[in-house]
Amino acid sequence: MSAPAAVRFERILVALDESEEHGRVLQSAAEIAARLEAELSGLFVEDVDLLRLAELPCAREVHYSGREAAPDAAVIRRAMRVQAEAAKRALAGAAERRRLRWSFRVARGNVARELVTAAARTDLMVVGRTRLAHHRRIHVGATARRVAAEAPAAVLVPGRGDRDGPVVVVHDGSPASARALAAAVRIAGRGRVIVLATYGAAGDEGRVGDIDPASADDPRVTVRRCRPEALAGTANAMGPSLLVYGCDCGPELAPPVQRLFDAIEAPILLIRAR
Repeated sequence: MSAPAAVRFERILVALDESEEHGRVLQSAAEIAARLEAELSGLFVEDVDLLRLAELPCAREVHYSGREAAPDAAVIRRAMRVQAEAAKRALAGAAERRRLRWSFRVARGNVARELVTAAARTDLMVVGRTRLAHHRRIHVGATARRVAAEAPAAVLVPGRGDRDGPVVVVHDGSPASARALAAAVRIAGRGRVIVLATYGAAGDEGRVGDIDPASADDPRVTVRRCRPEALAGTANAMGPSLLVYGCDCGPELAPPVQRLFDAIEAPILLIRAR
């Protein structure tokens, strides 16, 4: 097998918003930017769909008191500006504490579409999960799934991983998974990398050289064979700090990625084939 093309992480773009997961997403982006010595950029998207909804004559806001009122588009615009300024200050603080180069901009449009477009100009896109009402678990929502499916850049979806756990990478024999392994080794630094090979004899220990000759003598990397249907459970049991998966972008996420998003709370990094 020839060596996979190098994975570059010189520019990292983080999607910023007003959600309660915003802080976790920003810290994850800043930490990986510091580890990879990359530039950190922030993007706040003013949701044009929300503004259009507020202008509809039938639209109503329901307050905690139960009172209904017509939404005020001007108030919503001002709130968005305030949120954008707060996001910029948070980004600046996170970047300056780590001595990172940083930038920030505001766009207006459909949130998912703006993020996918912006991802074409970066190496890694960081987009957060959503907390469902009345649930403790955070969920990979529709916007994050669309970005993960369509963005041409690598995509990181932060989560609740074990900071001391291994970097776990899925390898199915594809060019994308070869690049995912190269990225996992780089991101892990001196930490452990466990390869879950979803082909070959399930349960057998494999040699790294069977997967990537460049990593054959790397003592940090071990390989474990895994049945595809057992992938999520096996990965969860390892307490990963990060799960890395190689996949191509398209209009929809592949079923294995959908299942991982639904089953794994650890951060998930999707690496493209090129």
